[in-house]
Amino acid sequence: MREKDPWAPPAWAGEPSTTQAPPDLSSTEPFSLPAQEVPRDAWFERPPRPTTQKPPRRYRQPRSLAIALPLIILLGFISAFFSWVSAEPLWLAVGHGSHGTATVTRCIGDGMTRRCVGDFTGPDFAVTRISLLGVTEASTAPGQQIAAEMVNARSHRAYAGGSFVLRWLPGLALVLLCGLGIALAAGVRRFADRRERRAALAVSLAAPVLVTIGFLAAAF
Repeated sequence: MREKDPWAPPAWAGEPSTTQAPPDLSSTEPFSLPAQEVPRDAWFERPPRPTTQKPPRRYRQPRSLAIALPLIILLGFISAFFSWVSAEPLWLAVGHGSHGTATVTRCIGDGMTRRCVGDFTGPDFAVTRISLLGVTEASTAPGQQIAAEMVNARSHRAYAGGSFVLRWLPGLALVLLCGLGIALAAGVRRFADRRERRAALAVSLAAPVLVTIGFLAAAF
């Protein structure tokens, strides 16, 4: 077999050239590949991929003041009531109080509606005509003496029977629920800015807590 002459003269010198001419890049003929060389993924048209960008969240208009303000005031009074009834049992639960003896003077009602009045005598003070809470059915007779506790001499209530945790824990839980209700009544979720929503939620929860702290300070 005859080998190609690497020093063959070019075609313009009168000798035929054995080298192939480079492809004409200026041709407008579309370029195509055989089916065997086309990637399998390109045989069929792919559906467009769904975009991962979330649509902008739509925020409603702020709640009307005529609706929000009465709800906030009502929830504020409810949270203040639960703070008031939970303050003294909380102090007694942590050991701040005086043990003594309560003498039943009079009881009216029955069950949850029972109301008893009596006198309290402790090691440091004695108080007359105060409300007795936690009096059982067997201790409602006038003149009956039972063990009781009072926070201080300024209080108007003496607690019998112990179980102070059940007296203050549900009340404080309801105080926090009132704070969440205030946040919903004010329309915190309607705020467009995240910082504003967090600040409004913090204020709604802090308001009942501050009221509870005030009642605790007054009952100390």
